[in-house]
Amino acid sequence: MSMVHGHLPCNNETEANPMDQRLPVDAITPETTDWTCKIQVVDKFLSRKSSDSAVYFQTILVQDGSEQQVSIILYGNDIPKYENLFGLFKTYLVSCAKVREPRNYSIRAAMYEWVADRYTIVEAVTNNNGSKAPLTAPTKLDTPSFSSIEEQLPGVEFDLLAVVVNCSAIQYTTDQSKHFRKEIVIDQRCHFEVNIMDASDTIMVMISETLGERMLSLTSEQIYEQVAVQQQLCIARINQLLAHKLFTLELQKPLYRFPDQKAGMLAITSFTETPFSPEQTGKRQKIDPPTPAKTK
Repeated sequence: MSMVHGHLPCNNETEANPMDQRLPVDAITPETTDWTCKIQVVDKFLSRKSSDSAVYFQTILVQDGSEQQVSIILYGNDIPKYENLFGLFKTYLVSCAKVREPRNYSIRAAMYEWVADRYTIVEAVTNNNGSKAPLTAPTKLDTPSFSSIEEQLPGVEFDLLAVVVNCSAIQYTTDQSKHFRKEIVIDQRCHFEVNIMDASDTIMVMISETLGERMLSLTSEQIYEQVAVQQQLCIARINQLLAHKLFTLELQKPLYRFPDQKAGMLAITSFTETPFSPEQTGKRQKIDPPTPAKTK
């Protein structure tokens, strides 16, 4: 890989050091000099004006090998200069960016943010060997749930991770000038199948990750890891959690159906629990270990 870049000294240095120290995001402050950081782009927002129209900028969200994130800000004429750089999920070596505290219109991803200008060096990492190897794909992305959409700042872009569960045929407006398609999406990233039993019968139902986490006191990743990866679930732990608890479940036919879902399967839409007492023996619903079904 070759790179030719002319630049002025950064951070009040008399000359740029070709042997910059490689640092993680959280170790870089406004006082840090001679630094280089290996980052991966995880989000790239459209350029826009601030709420008072005073500045025109673009935000690039990046993270290092430990998935510590930071925002890179581009301004005005510098935006087109980086048009062919900062590709989504691509890896770069960044040096000589200005480090400062986030502005009020910025996406605060860390204590500081970086400003890339004509003095900043950005080198694409494409070789797949040694220190030049690109960073691996991110394991976690900070995407809000549908229930938190109203909490997002007005005018600020954000990403949603959703699953399309229904897609209508193309429709046209009354005057036939425009066509559109309606889609039903959900932010449910995984679901589980569980056996529930009352005094008379046992049935298999589907439960969302949110309800599953609340009912089993485990995260969805813990449930999936223990069942699908390790092929075991701590039954004693689950029994301990569910002992002395009585669940009243609300079931309904789902509005959507996952590809791996059995026909006619009901879904748990809500549940309430009350302390279990001995006189309620025979009325308690039993929940067997879940069968995970990852939805991506």
